Amino acid sequence: VGRITGAEARIEESEARRSSAERLAAARSEAGRKLAAAQAALGRGGFSEARASLEAARASYLDAGAEDMLALIDELARQIDAAALGAEAAAGAEARGRTALEACTGHVETMNIAEARVSLAEAQKCFATAKVDASTEVGRASALIAAAEARVTLFSVAEDAFSLAAERCDSQDFEEARGHLEQARRAYERAGNSDMDIQDEIEALEARIEAGLA
Repeated sequence: VGRITGAEARIEESEARRSSAERLAAARSEAGRKLAAAQAALGRGGFSEARASLEAARASYLDAGAEDMLALIDELARQIDAAALGAEAAAGAEARGRTALEACTGHVETMNIAEARVSLAEAQKCFATAKVDASTEVGRASALIAAAEARVTLFSVAEDAFSLAAERCDSQDFEEARGHLEQARRAYERAGNSDMDIQDEIEALEARIEAGLA
């Protein structure tokens, strides 16, 4: 009976060891899956999910008695924290870039070309920091600035031509005055002038010129 009891004890002990080994192996395998899930979540920017999976992996490795894996867990935790901080900084830089683009548009609307260029440069710097491709928006803003600059040039040409027309009218050189006035009118039209006061001034000078030619 003693021999049988001893044999049974050894069998039970062997089964217990095997069961324990299987449990540890299963725990280690589960920890490995959770670690892989944490790495995958980190890769797609899911930092909260990555942290949760990583802590679950840490608990499973501890259950498996795999303290040798904790250094890897700690390193991945540092990577997640660093990536999260980097993403937050990039998001902040992108937001500042969008704000600068809006400011650029506002400056163009008020024909403040110099400030528009400053705001556009700031936007480009922020987008570069954020590693964001905003080439379409930046290109659109650049085109707006170029169009505004063209308008400023046309208004300058128109104003000069109008002044010459007025001077020639005053000196009774009405034919030449009419030519300069027509140049002024075309420049104002190309500049998209909507100022009725300017239009009234053109019509008044035109009436003077026509009266002088009559």
